[in-house]
Amino acid sequence: MLTRWLGRLFVLAGLVMLGWGLYPLPHQKTTAALWWDDGPEVAFTAPRALRLGDTATARLRLRSPANAASPAQVEVSLRFSGLEAQPKGTSRLTLAPGQQAQLRWSLRSVAPGQASGALWIYRILPDGSRLAVYTIPLHPRTKAFFGFSGQAIRLIGLFTLFLGAVLLVLARST
Repeated sequence: MLTRWLGRLFVLAGLVMLGWGLYPLPHQKTTAALWWDDGPEVAFTAPRALRLGDTATARLRLRSPANAASPAQVEVSLRFSGLEAQPKGTSRLTLAPGQQAQLRWSLRSVAPGQASGALWIYRILPDGSRLAVYTIPLHPRTKAFFGFSGQAIRLIGLFTLFLGAVLLVLARST
């Protein structure tokens, strides 16, 4: 009788841990047109939450209007405090009329809590100077399950689920 209850409890605990570790987390989606006449359109997607130790992807798509008078020169930077973003630094792009470019960053959480950062888009002026034309503030939250990383909880959940199944099989055979 006790083995059956322990088996059920372990199966339930394993399912809860697996559910927490596998449930898809929300993303922030932003679209806009940059403020100058023939400026590119922006579409940006980034995670609102991450699990401790997991990696997520932030994506940026820039599309220059087909009727733009000249190529758009932009510089893009994604900066974070509390998350590791790869690649680091800035990316400089020249978009011909009608051309689109996609950038991706790999984000890795290193500590639980609230991170802060921003996506910056600069217009490169003819004299070579930069003018900030768009920023998106980002505040993703890193979650931990009783201090464990996402991968650790998924592994513990699998082990607990397996152990619960073994206990239930043993309870049936006795």
